[in-house]
This record gives sequence, structure tokens and C-alpha cells, in this order.
Amino acid sequence: MPRSTNWTRNETLAAFHIYLQLPFGQLHRNQPRIVQLSQWIGRTASAVAMKLVNLASLDLRGIS
Repeated sequence: MPRSTNWTRNETLAAFHIYLQLPFGQLHRNQPRIVQLSQWIGRTASAVAMKLVNLASLDLRGIS
């Protein structure tokens, strides 16, 4: 059952780590690394993918 709580610092850092490794086109819920992270932190793959897209919106480097 997905939870509806705020992301912890550790969860956000784990998501950021994955974000830095994946190209922008791979930020979707079926990406194996996103699925793996979602299982590890107890969130849905869709929630993790959305977090990564939100991080991308803050990225000042631009989409590569």
C-alpha cells in the first residue's frame, strides 16, 4: 500500500543519485532502476518517477 507522506532526506538523496545516472528519457515508472529504488524505499514506481521529473524541473544544467 503506497503511503502519502513527505519524502525524507534519505529518500530524496537516493532519488537524486538515480536522477544523476539516468538520461532524461529514462525517467519513467518502468525503468528497472526506478522500480528497484521504489521497492527499496517503499513507494510506488510512479511516485519515484514523478520525484525524478520534479528534480529535472529544478536542474539548471538543462536537458541533455
